[in-house]
Amino acid sequence: ERLRHDRHILDTVARMACPVLLPNRPMVSVKVPESAPRRIIVASKTLRVFSSLPETPTCRGCDKRQRCKFFKAPLNRAEKPSLSHINRVLFGMAQYARGHLQKPQAYPFYFTPDQLTAAHALMDAVGEELAESHIPLYGNIELADEETSNRTKEIDWAKKAQFKQKEQEEHFLGLPAWMRETLRPLPGPGMTRKQRKILEEGAKAEGQDGAQPGA
Repeated sequence: ERLRHDRHILDTVARMACPVLLPNRPMVSVKVPESAPRRIIVASKTLRVFSSLPETPTCRGCDKRQRCKFFKAPLNRAEKPSLSHINRVLFGMAQYARGHLQKPQAYPFYFTPDQLTAAHALMDAVGEELAESHIPLYGNIELADEETSNRTKEIDWAKKAQFKQKEQEEHFLGLPAWMRETLRPLPGPGMTRKQRKILEEGAKAEGQDGAQPGA
């Protein structure tokens, strides 16, 4: 109804190859994080079944066919497409576009202008549906004020920086965190300047944490 019964828009998105990255082992150097590729593939296949489009032409024209476990595989059970299926396909397109920007040689941009136009039309229809739907709590989601948002970002950045520092320490010291805390390595003649510096900084941080307020 939101598409004004224009099936061409849905068929155009359904006909394209599943918008997933699917890096395999040989592609470890160009691997890009990806969420829910299996669900995106199932959603794409569900739209094709609904549009009465065969799998073979789409799968044969996909550049991921050599590494896809679902190549020309039919769905175990057909179901009527819902808003979640459309959302997953659109989300997959966004993920693939991000992967292309990061590793353009490994993930070539294959979306055509017609497919992008159809995806934009679907996005508009989804936005209208969500804005007018009666999904519980959707209209009651509170937005954080600028101060709270900035504070949350700072906490998140601090956690990421701490995690990155621990990874660097493990790399330079050659010991995982749990082993380093148990053994308490001391600077020795075989350590590099970088390793000595890390241990000294760790000792200072422990001393500050253990100091009594007002001492």
